[in-house]
Amino acid sequence: MRELVAVFVGGMLGALARWGLDIAIPHAAGDFPWSTLLINATGSFALGLLTGGLWNERTPHWVRAGMGPGFLGAFTTFSALAI
Repeated sequence: MRELVAVFVGGMLGALARWGLDIAIPHAAGDFPWSTLLINATGSFALGLLTGGLWNERTPHWVRAGMGPGFLGAFTTFSALAI
């Protein structure tokens, strides 16, 4: 149950962070969506860092669930469920 709550809270925070960056870096129709590029590049980089070495066996599972599929899954447009 703790993992489910962590994914829910992380997802809400990730979606709010994405929305905030979309508001901060707006683009008109036809313009290149720089905010989407920034969001996906930083989110993918962060997920790679976390899964590639910063997380270890001492990192609680609920923290990994909240940050990976929760926050970064909602922050980026790719499916963190694949990880």
